[in-house]
Amino acid sequence: RYVSETKFVLNEDISGSLTGEYLIDSIPVVMLPDLALNIGEQTWISGDKPVTLELHPDHYVIGGFRLSNSDTTKVQFVDIDGAISPESDQDLTLRLRGIDLSAVARHFDLPIEMAGQVSVDASLTGTLDNPEIAGASSLTDGRIYEYDFESLGGQFSIRDSLLELDYTLIVQEPESLTVEGQLPLHTFLDTAQSLGATHAPMDIDITSHRFKLDILRLAGYSVKEADGDLDIQLHAYNSLDDPRLEGTVEVARGTVQVPDWGVDFTDMAARLTLDSSRATLERLFAKRDKDSLVVSGFVDFADGIMSGQFSQLEFMLKANNLWLVRHKDYEIRTDADVTLSGDTKQTTYGGAIRIIRSSFSLPALMDESTSANH
Repeated sequence: RYVSETKFVLNEDISGSLTGEYLIDSIPVVMLPDLALNIGEQTWISGDKPVTLELHPDHYVIGGFRLSNSDTTKVQFVDIDGAISPESDQDLTLRLRGIDLSAVARHFDLPIEMAGQVSVDASLTGTLDNPEIAGASSLTDGRIYEYDFESLGGQFSIRDSLLELDYTLIVQEPESLTVEGQLPLHTFLDTAQSLGATHAPMDIDITSHRFKLDILRLAGYSVKEADGDLDIQLHAYNSLDDPRLEGTVEVARGTVQVPDWGVDFTDMAARLTLDSSRATLERLFAKRDKDSLVVSGFVDFADGIMSGQFSQLEFMLKANNLWLVRHKDYEIRTDADVTLSGDTKQTTYGGAIRIIRSSFSLPALMDESTSANH
């Protein structure tokens, strides 16, 4: 038996200490009765039972691995148990509970402000070159920028190079958005690579239930107000290298205020219909004070909607004495009745646009440009 005590520093954010024992027997065993890990502002310690690692000739068995953290009001822990093998089947389980998402975002210096508690239950079976991964995960009491939601959770599995998922975002019962279906995926754990199988078929459904337009708050703090009904019924299929998208997106009784952009629209209504080769904006209506904007039209795509390469388009826009944007540094007010139509060879504009009022503060715009570049 060999016993050692070690302190280590991996970098300025990660350090720790451990007590290790190496038991020489027919099956060598490494034991860690004490393990402490400092990650950023959090300290993680091992559980009451020692962590064990059995070194079998063709596989390794991990037992009693638990790191827990009680620095916050809710206990967080990570559990790992089971066997891994370079040559035969795996039998490994992972459990995460109450992981503080805001601490993770701060540690990795993510540019998105987020919060919530993450939990995961997952198992790894199969061989390393053809693994099977299954489990469930959830994010509760979530917040991204100014967008709050009760939970984002569901189930997932990776089997035979296919990712299957069924996840639901619940903002506040019964408001929800569900994503379910399957995506092709090649996973090579033995070479630490994960690649999408771009030619294999995919099938994804995105559906909403009594959903709201305030999901626009995910764009960041610039969205002051976003309200109204948002109905999403989308189906993505075919393959990753040639995706097809069908369905509808509809907005009713919408209100959007983005002061930084000078946008302030009310009474918004819109319906967008998608099929494999055409996007049709049946009608977009919005008001600002007593003035209004109406847009309708369609775009045909030669190689499917997701290609972005149009073959034909036709749009109509009418604006009645409308403030398109109204900001202290820039504003545009217009009357317009125009059409746009054509194909890849020629595009034709018709009608009239009258700018009633416009003004721009060049120093302010230059300051914004300089700030964006930094």
